[in-house]
Amino acid sequence: MAAAAELQHARCMQPAEFDTLRIALLRSISTTASDPECLAQVRKLCAVITHNRRGVRLTTGLVDALYGAAVEPEQGSQRLRTLCSTVLRELAPSPLLQIDGFGPPVERLQLPNLLPLLLGDNMHFAKTAELLPEAVGWLIASAGSREAPLKMAALSFLSCVAQSLPDRLASLRVSEFNAALIGLLRNVQCDVVLAPGAKKPKNAGLIEVDGNRIRDFFTVLNLSTTRWYTISQIMSCHVFSMVRGWLDAVYCRGEAGEAADPLTVTVKDAIVEYCIRVLQQCSLNGIDDKYVDAGDRLMIQGAALEVIGIFDALCTADPSIIPRILPEVKRLDKRCTEPGDAVVSLALMRFFINHREVVVYDLQPALVAHFGKTLLKIYDVPLPAAETLQFCLDHHEYLTSQQVLSNFFPNILKVLAWFPRTYLAEFVTLLPGFVTESTCIEVMHTLLDLPCLSAALEQTRSRHSVAPSGATAGSTSIAAALLNYILREEGGLGGTIDRLGDLYSLLDTYTASPRVMTTAEIVPVLLRGFFDTVLRDAEYSLVQEVVSVMLERIFNLYNVDGYVAQVGAVLSEYALAFFEAYPLLVVDLQKELLELVNNRTAVTKGREEFFIHVVWLLGEYAGSPLDPRSTPELTDRFYEVLELFAYEVDGDLVEAGDGSVKFKTRLMTVLISAIGKLGARCQDLIPRVILCLTKIMKRQHTASPQRLHHRQILERASQVASTLQRPSVAATVLAYPYKPHHKVGMRHRDPTSTLALLHFADSIALHTDGAKPVTTAIGTQSS
Repeated sequence: MAAAAELQHARCMQPAEFDTLRIALLRSISTTASDPECLAQVRKLCAVITHNRRGVRLTTGLVDALYGAAVEPEQGSQRLRTLCSTVLRELAPSPLLQIDGFGPPVERLQLPNLLPLLLGDNMHFAKTAELLPEAVGWLIASAGSREAPLKMAALSFLSCVAQSLPDRLASLRVSEFNAALIGLLRNVQCDVVLAPGAKKPKNAGLIEVDGNRIRDFFTVLNLSTTRWYTISQIMSCHVFSMVRGWLDAVYCRGEAGEAADPLTVTVKDAIVEYCIRVLQQCSLNGIDDKYVDAGDRLMIQGAALEVIGIFDALCTADPSIIPRILPEVKRLDKRCTEPGDAVVSLALMRFFINHREVVVYDLQPALVAHFGKTLLKIYDVPLPAAETLQFCLDHHEYLTSQQVLSNFFPNILKVLAWFPRTYLAEFVTLLPGFVTESTCIEVMHTLLDLPCLSAALEQTRSRHSVAPSGATAGSTSIAAALLNYILREEGGLGGTIDRLGDLYSLLDTYTASPRVMTTAEIVPVLLRGFFDTVLRDAEYSLVQEVVSVMLERIFNLYNVDGYVAQVGAVLSEYALAFFEAYPLLVVDLQKELLELVNNRTAVTKGREEFFIHVVWLLGEYAGSPLDPRSTPELTDRFYEVLELFAYEVDGDLVEAGDGSVKFKTRLMTVLISAIGKLGARCQDLIPRVILCLTKIMKRQHTASPQRLHHRQILERASQVASTLQRPSVAATVLAYPYKPHHKVGMRHRDPTSTLALLHFADSIALHTDGAKPVTTAIGTQSS
């Protein structure tokens, strides 16, 4: 509780109080650095700088005092020095910190406090090259326990430089450093260390993970029965953790330039021998729980992962090593059969993919096993789930060519359905790999039902899938079949099931779940990526199927609050794009379009925007002279449906409440424009269109012409009716030929178009009559 209160005080410290602390610390650190009060003040300053970025300003004098306390001799306890170094690291990068050199007054034994400052401040990157040869010397020189922290800091420093600043390695003799690494890795005595003041136990010593005495040289997986280790043993573990990064930076990416001498046989043999011994330790049977706890088991898995990474880097640098290590890698692969081994299996598959040109190995069974049964059991475990997605991103092209992504996308999407806030960007990248000619429609259905998948996973996780007490055997089997569909491992259905309503009812209790609602929020982003892929790559026949599914699924979505409206907005946007790219869709999908417009439920429950767009599309593309199948009879059928609906909306507007007036006014103006366009293309319809518009104007004028929405409808109907009185003008203004380069909804904004001139003239007439021009509420639709 005291620590929490202290942390809260640090977060909320005001500038005036911080200035007081700063002045007091500068006074005490300049006079007596050994004062416990000084230690408490530095600790408090560290907390403030770490957690409170508002109003934190240090002076040059205080920074110099902290730097001196960290690296100069006789400046207090080691705890104080470490705290001062930590404060300076939190400040970096900072122009206040000046590092002039590594000689006096800098104390040699305090260099571990200086090296992190070089890496944390980009103003001092140039000085790293000067220090590299000396750092290697610190590693090689024999030193007692007093200089062990310096050797440890030098090793960390060199590791960070190799991975973060590899261009600085040009000043380093790589062969000399390789020799130092191998010495630290292999020349380790198997001594036993006791805790201070402890008596030596009877069976004290180093053991293997199975509890037996150490069989060979010391490795990272050897345990001490006392739980204490020598400096050389700790250094050996540290070297093992940096070998892969060193090999990758110097020999795989070649960023050390000419400084990187070829790997000597001695270095390669030492690394390979060490790694093979670690793999043999990982495979020991009968791990002794007396000495191996959960953390040690993770250590065993981590060691195996590190060995695979080292082998990968070694084989990239020198493929001749592959025959020597391949048997050990295959042996490890055969042992990794449990879901708990998933991360190691992924690393092994990564190795085989990276070296597939040299290694003859059938990877398909391992891919099927991981993305099938294994992923079904680990999708909700953070580490293997994250590693699976990273594997997919790193080898996206290969997995796409092997049809892994397109075959197992239902299983892969479970990771997103369980972690919807975490992996959206990754799935936007992976999504095109899911979409093929055979899986396109199924992927679309799966994306639309992604919130339902989240609900099904929650139900399975919480054990709510047990049938209620009153359920019959038949209803239980149906529920199980529905859940099996939504939780399937592989694609291949080609579509969806015809009982989605029953599935939604089964999972209705989860619509308010935070996970389900978050998943619903990300679906529009995924749908945009999916539709962009279809627009870019799909043939017309597949586009026709996609648009048909859009018209069907707008009525059949999981009932999450606001979900229908969000999805409807995306479907509306891409319906315009599809019909602009393929205007012949209006003929090929005439049945579906007529059914949707005839369905009055399409204008409710969040589907209003999509319906308006469909009405506009009918007016824009029906009756096109470019398609010989677009006969006057078909245009007449479209007109009859729109005319009937226009009369219904006109009647509703007279009695509409304020909540629905805006939408119905917009719908009415779009309907008027649509039937006007159909009349302009099929001149036999002009008398019917004018009669319809005359009735609408008469009814709206009788209702209340002073109200804004009535005036908007009167204006639109009057414009269209007067244009249709002159068929030649109507054919030019309303029934212009389709041109692919035109942008949908932009023609009415062209100041040189006839329709724009008519709008301008009409606006002048309204001003002349003393009325204000009215802007119609049709959004982006053209007239």
